[in-house]
Amino acid sequence: MDYIAEEHFNRLSGGKAQKRDVLYCLRGFLRKRVIASSIDLGTITSSQVIIRPSGHLDQHFMHLYLYSPEDSKLTSKFDNGSAQPNLSVVNVKKYAIHLPPIDEQQRIVRRTNEFVPLLNQLEPYLEASRTTGEKLLEAMVAELTGPDF
Repeated sequence: MDYIAEEHFNRLSGGKAQKRDVLYCLRGFLRKRVIASSIDLGTITSSQVIIRPSGHLDQHFMHLYLYSPEDSKLTSKFDNGSAQPNLSVVNVKKYAIHLPPIDEQQRIVRRTNEFVPLLNQLEPYLEASRTTGEKLLEAMVAELTGPDF
């Protein structure tokens, strides 16, 4: 990671990210996000927005929410890109997100995290199933079309 002198950092006009902030991508790969956990302070590019948790928002819950179908709907609604997907900070501020109380957010995060090891265990089986399905489809097409097709 590159570092700059503090006086240069202070002159930067872009957003200043802090530990625990959720960084959300606005252009290209919409909905990409990460929790800033390995830095105390940093800056973002113009293609990102900072979602800063407060006493009413758990950063891990927000990170999960940004995977949700509801976020996908909001992204589609406010995407104003043509050749490349694009969101504006102004439109992201219009997102109406119904947050449960903080203790419920934390319970949801804990419960969701319980399933991650199970999902990791299932991934090889899902991939094998996809491969088998593709081979079966190829065989069916070959059978139906025959050598004269």
